[in-house]
Amino acid sequence: MRAICAIVASLMLSCNTFADVINVPADYPTIQAAIDASSDGDVINIAAGTFNEANLNPGDKVVTIQGTLNTNGSLATTIDANMQGGSVFYIANNQSPNLELKHLYITGGQSFAGAGIYCVASNPTVSHCTILGNIATISGGGVYCNNSSPTIFDCAIVNNSSSEAGGGITCDISSNPTITDCIISNNVSEQRGGGIFCYNDCSPVISNCIISRNTASDNSYGGGVFCYRSRTMFDNCVIENNSINGSGGGISYFNSNGTMIDCAILNNNTTGIYGFGGGLETVFSSHVELISCTISGNDASRYGGGIYASSSNNYLVTKGCTLTDNMAWRGGGFYCYQTNALITESLIENNSTGSYGGGIVCRSNSNTTINSSMILNNSAGFDGGGIYQENAISALMDTIVCGNAPDQIYGDWTDNDGNTVTDDCPLCPGDATGDGYVDVNDVLYLISAWDTADPNADFDGDGLVDTDDVLILLSNFGEPCP
Repeated sequence: MRAICAIVASLMLSCNTFADVINVPADYPTIQAAIDASSDGDVINIAAGTFNEANLNPGDKVVTIQGTLNTNGSLATTIDANMQGGSVFYIANNQSPNLELKHLYITGGQSFAGAGIYCVASNPTVSHCTILGNIATISGGGVYCNNSSPTIFDCAIVNNSSSEAGGGITCDISSNPTITDCIISNNVSEQRGGGIFCYNDCSPVISNCIISRNTASDNSYGGGVFCYRSRTMFDNCVIENNSINGSGGGISYFNSNGTMIDCAILNNNTTGIYGFGGGLETVFSSHVELISCTISGNDASRYGGGIYASSSNNYLVTKGCTLTDNMAWRGGGFYCYQTNALITESLIENNSTGSYGGGIVCRSNSNTTINSSMILNNSAGFDGGGIYQENAISALMDTIVCGNAPDQIYGDWTDNDGNTVTDDCPLCPGDATGDGYVDVNDVLYLISAWDTADPNADFDGDGLVDTDDVLILLSNFGEPCP
């Protein structure tokens, strides 16, 4: 009998701890009133429509605050602070990742930091939200993190602004956010980090994101992203069409460490007298590794159309990367100044400059090692179509330097064997796309040109793309140009 009573009591206790669903405005007229009435584990469900509230504060409660979706899956709930003065959400001292915001438009915030979401010593999860049209007078127009590690996924952070840093997102003081499957676009900072600003021992992990069309000005750093004294990981991200009146059109590392894997840095630009690093800039004791990245179509008004690397103790590694179609006044593809750089298994092609170093510039005791790479068809207005060196000596091994104009290499270099340096690039049977490798893209090109006289795929020169050309491609498949 006692055992039965104990079981009944246990079941009654369990019932008392079941989560409630609190509806706004059906149960409570405001979101904050619903939060105040909630308990840990509750779901606050907000009806479709616009709710004009600011400084929503969950305190230390672990709840889900969610909007309503339209029948087509789009967001139907907007929380608009209506520029009342304050963040839309103010989250402090809540360490649980189970505090969740989802399915919400978050807009109209206006505060000194984190106008959309202000997050201090907290680790919320923010999912399936659009954070837009928020204004910070100092930092973090969309989201501000201080000593916090939020999880942000499947969100759009767009059209936010800040007066100093981080138009879209600011990570400050030991914050380690995880940002996945997000779009960070059209945000503006008057100074640093138009899209994202990382400062003071932060370690964000950013995956599968698009960081585009963000801007920064005032002769500063990082149109798309600016990292200062931080460590970042970018995986499978696209950083494109960002701009700055300063340096680091796409991304700028300043005394920071970074790893970028399978990323594309495309069509970013810098302007002004400090227009360095159209795609990427890394300066002052930074250590950055680029692995299997594409850096293309970037433009710097001064140095380093694709990459600008400067200052002692700076170390840059590119492995399996492609730098193409970048432009600058000096150093179209890559500009190194007092920097240790390792370039391996990479392609530097079709970059250009109006002065020196179409492909690469090495200056002032830069120790640049280039292994198993190709430097092809770059152009300069003066010297060093492929590589230009001034008070620096590059070391090359198993590398092809060809087709550059007006010359292949200007200045002294160390030949560590296996190099080909020639005005005319050797033929590469099977390379229909002309990217220096024989791979699946060439197979697709050949299929599209089948039974035509396309000279790019007619490897045997008999006037027809046919089985013989397939055999030539297969015999060279997976190989770089000789």
